[in-house]
Amino acid sequence: MVSVQKFYGGSDSVITIRTPQDDKQGEIREWGFPINLTVQFVSVVLDSGDTEVLVTSLLAETAYSRMDFKILYYLRWGVENVYFILKTRLTLEKFTGETNVK
Repeated sequence: MVSVQKFYGGSDSVITIRTPQDDKQGEIREWGFPINLTVQFVSVVLDSGDTEVLVTSLLAETAYSRMDFKILYYLRWGVENVYFILKTRLTLEKFTGETNVK
């Protein structure tokens, strides 16, 4: 948590990330994705007392409370565990939801 705060200026910082590879920008535009993505770091305290720093593109802080993010994190964790089990049992090195469409 401290390293995230130091690097981004606080756990609720908003930053804009630019596409790292200039040669991919045409392809990214073709797919309809933005070249720049603005995200917010939101810290939530879990029931265990641990603090998680989440990254989201949902920027309307009045529309989404920390509790909303905590609930979504909890719900998403079960999905992540299923992916982990599938990857482990199927011994997959790379498992993504991407489909190569041309």
